[in-house]
Amino acid sequence: MQAGAIRAGARPEERERAAKTAARAKPELRAATATQEQQERTPAPGTAEPQERAGRPGPAAAPAVAERARAAGVTVEFRLWPRVPHCWQFFPAVMPEAAESLQLTVTFVQEQLRGAASREVAR
Repeated sequence: MQAGAIRAGARPEERERAAKTAARAKPELRAATATQEQQERTPAPGTAEPQERAGRPGPAAAPAVAERARAAGVTVEFRLWPRVPHCWQFFPAVMPEAAESLQLTVTFVQEQLRGAASREVAR
């Protein structure tokens, strides 16, 4: 297994250790690791997120945004990924959650495109 690789089913502390190892091996991952450490120091669930304290919507606003979109007739698949750093989906090689999230996104977009194409043909 390469430095920073994460085995399937790794516990959170193992993922954190692997991410830090990868950050030492790959300078471009240092920022992600630092962001994750900062995120771990954020307030507990139910308290104001830093973005919300600054007057911007934070992660806590995401479920409400999804519900408003559904109410407006938009097809929505919402999944909240807890305790992941900013831009975490750029690191599927060191975060299994990122690979899973990207695959779910690809599948969702493909399904939406197929549905739009079949509606177009039906016209």
